[in-house]
Amino acid sequence: MRQSVPTQMHGLNDVESSFADNLIQKKDHTVWFWESATYSTEAKVYPVMALNNLVAVYYDYRQSLALDADGKVYWPSIVSPGCGSGARP
Repeated sequence: MRQSVPTQMHGLNDVESSFADNLIQKKDHTVWFWESATYSTEAKVYPVMALNNLVAVYYDYRQSLALDADGKVYWPSIVSPGCGSGARP
């Protein structure tokens, strides 16, 4: 029987919070998106430049909504590789 083994994700340290849709918030309040590579144990990590200081994320497999500490809601497609400035309040 195969067992999974916890592995450190390079680029993700000092994590404060983990949210739906593969979003991570570091202690400095920057937000990062991670995705696993197909058929690999490697993960790719991307900064989401338009988001910081998140309090909540809603994800329902069709869209993501992120709420920041200022009460602004960001949507849709807030995270995808290379679209760091794509979040819209």
